[in-house]
Amino acid sequence: MSRIGEMLPDDQKYELIAQQLVPGTVLHLNYRFPRADESLNKFMVLVCWEPEPLLVAINSCIHPLVASDPDKLACQVDLAESEYDFLDLDSHVNCYEIEDNIQREEILRQVANDDSALKCRLTENDAEAIIGAVNRSKGIADRTKGRVIGALHMHYPERQT
Repeated sequence: MSRIGEMLPDDQKYELIAQQLVPGTVLHLNYRFPRADESLNKFMVLVCWEPEPLLVAINSCIHPLVASDPDKLACQVDLAESEYDFLDLDSHVNCYEIEDNIQREEILRQVANDDSALKCRLTENDAEAIIGAVNRSKGIADRTKGRVIGALHMHYPERQT
C-alpha cells in the first residue's frame, strides 16, 4: 500500500489529495451501499465534490433487474476496458442513482491510506455519456442532477452545448 505524503501533517496531506478529487475522477473505495449489509471495495466515479461528495458506481455487469427496466437500462454507461488500465473487463457506470453514503473526510482518509485508490480521470466521451445518462435518470432528483451536470461540465467544458 502506498501512502500520499507520509511525512506531511494530515491537514496538508488531505489538502493535496482534495486538489485531485475533481468530478470525473475514478476511485476505488470501500463503500457501504444504503441497502447493503456490509461494505464493498468498489470502483466509483466522483461526479460532484462540493458541498458533499456524490458518486456513481461502476459495475462489471448489468444486474438482471436493471436490464429488465428500460428506464434504468438507459442510464447505464459503458466503460471500455481498453480505455482504463484498472478495468479487467468492459464495465458499466450506473447513472440511474447517485451514491452519497460517504463523507468527504472518509474519501480523503481512504486515499491518504492507499493512493492506488485514486485511479484516473474519465475520458471526455465517457464524462459526456454520464452527463446524458444522469440527465435521463428518473431516479435522481432534479436539484441533484443539476449539481452533477454542472460539476462535470466545469471539468469537461469543451463539450457544453
